[in-house]
Amino acid sequence: MKRFTGLGIVIPTIDEIEDIKEVVSIILSSCKKEDISDIALIYAPFSDENFVRYLHSFKEMYPDVVFNIACQKGKGVGDAVRLGISMSKGSHITMIGADMENDPHDIAVMAELSKKYPDCIITGSRNLLKDGFSEYPRIKIIMNRAFQFVLKVLFRTKGSDVTYLFQSTPIDIIRNHKFLCPEAFVLELALLAETQKLPVIEFPSKVYRRQHGSSHLTFRYHIGFMKATLRIFFKMKRVEKK
Repeated sequence: MKRFTGLGIVIPTIDEIEDIKEVVSIILSSCKKEDISDIALIYAPFSDENFVRYLHSFKEMYPDVVFNIACQKGKGVGDAVRLGISMSKGSHITMIGADMENDPHDIAVMAELSKKYPDCIITGSRNLLKDGFSEYPRIKIIMNRAFQFVLKVLFRTKGSDVTYLFQSTPIDIIRNHKFLCPEAFVLELALLAETQKLPVIEFPSKVYRRQHGSSHLTFRYHIGFMKATLRIFFKMKRVEKK
């Protein structure tokens, strides 16, 4: 059995200066101090210099918390998450957006469940709440349903909300896994529990409408996600034949 020694939190960010202070504040006020091993604030190469200085100010605001602050070298959320994982000293890892679309209070739920079930992947599910998608734009709901259906057909997924990568995962599982499509790291990570038949515990979680800034996830981005799904599927089939 794995042992829970702390949850590492990866927060990819670009310019969400209005929200990230609230995200960090809620996490640290709702979680037990000993449950958080470190917090990685990973910013983009084009992030504003004033924003980067603001990120470093967290070390002064919370001197008892380990902050790993770094600029990602590549593009996309996947590159930021990989970097954050590589820097963490926790036994488990989770990712949360800096835009308040996820509820930071849920991090405390993940930590408690990871302590109780350290071998399991603890994942939020919007489908376990009647209003889990109530603040989601209708077009995004339709696309999400379609994508969930495609995953169910291709990978025979059983989770109620596989596309919602808001979960606590034993970090060794990620580090020991050979990812087939590094360019689609986030998607392959979301499928990890399903493709590797790992134990999963779901808890109800709601997604919220972004309050500040604009989403960087375009229609083209979602089409790219679909293409990445097919690449992962066919690469997995080739591996199975070997």
